[in-house]
Amino acid sequence: MAFNFGSKLKVEIEDNQFIIDISNKKVIEAVQVITQKCITSTNDEAMSVDEFIDNSKSFIGDVLGEDAFEKIFVDKVVTCEDVTDLVCYILDEIGKFKNAQASKIINKYTPTNNLN
Repeated sequence: MAFNFGSKLKVEIEDNQFIIDISNKKVIEAVQVITQKCITSTNDEAMSVDEFIDNSKSFIGDVLGEDAFEKIFVDKVVTCEDVTDLVCYILDEIGKFKNAQASKIINKYTPTNNLN
C-alpha cells in the first residue's frame, strides 16, 4: 500500500480540472504574496487594475499551473471583476481545504470522553 500526503485539492474552473498541491512551496509563497499585495494596496497606495491583473495572473499560474490563466480565460474578455472572483474562489477553496484537513487531524487524535 502506498502513502501519499493528503495535500492535493481538486478544483474545477470553467470546465477545466486543476490540482492544487497546498504543500508545494511555490503555492504557499504565491498565496502569501497575493495576500500581502492586496493588504498593502488597501493600506497604502491603490494598485492599478493592470497591476492587479498581472499579479493575479502570476498567482493563478503559480497555483494552478503555467497556462491555467489562458485556459480559463480562453475566448473571454479579462475583467477585473472576473479575476477578483477567481482569486477569491481559489483562496477560499484553499482555506476550506486546510480547515477540513485540520479538523480531520483534530478529530482523529482527540480522545473521546466516554463518561456514560
